[in-house]
Amino acid sequence: MMNLLLFKSFPKPVFNTLVSVGMLVIIVLVLQMKRNPNNAPETLMMREVDIAPLTIPPPPPPSTQPSPTQNNTPQLVLATNSSGASLKVSTMDVPLPMIIAPQISDPNQSNLQVEFNAPTTDTIAEIQTFGLEQLDQYPRLLTQITARLPSEIAAKKIKKLKITLHIIIHENGRVELKGTKDLPYPQLVSVAEKIVRQARFTSPTRHGEKVKAEFYWPVNVKA
Repeated sequence: MMNLLLFKSFPKPVFNTLVSVGMLVIIVLVLQMKRNPNNAPETLMMREVDIAPLTIPPPPPPSTQPSPTQNNTPQLVLATNSSGASLKVSTMDVPLPMIIAPQISDPNQSNLQVEFNAPTTDTIAEIQTFGLEQLDQYPRLLTQITARLPSEIAAKKIKKLKITLHIIIHENGRVELKGTKDLPYPQLVSVAEKIVRQARFTSPTRHGEKVKAEFYWPVNVKA
């Protein structure tokens, strides 16, 4: 009752101002609580958890390896429930049969006949070749050789190379390449083949007859 009389004792403008301020404070508090709902006190929940004890798995069984047999002889064992008797099978030493040579009634005569056919003279002449020193004269080159060094070799500033070809000149002057000797570059194999294709010689002769000549032919190839 005294508080009410105290409020009434304030002037009316002051009383209205206090009421307005109090309402504003209440409104601000309500808005603040709506904006920050997380300000409510947090609660912790505790649950009981049962932990099972850890068990160590047993170690793996040791690997069994077959023990080496001391006797390589095959054995067959038959066991019975009553006496436990066993039967062993072992090898036996058996003599090998003797090999008897065939008998020939007359040792000086035999039905076996072996014939050796020697090649004829014409066959030998076809396969035989002669060196340059065995010919009547050296064969002469009749064609022009246009083979050049490959660009890969010329790029190394190599202007000329000497290659040696193992060739056979046939009776008609055709050249056959038998091989190459100490080529410094593998690209020169195609050059050697081109030289052989372009080359044609006079027919080599021996005692006035056409023969084959075989020799090493040195050739200078330019870039």
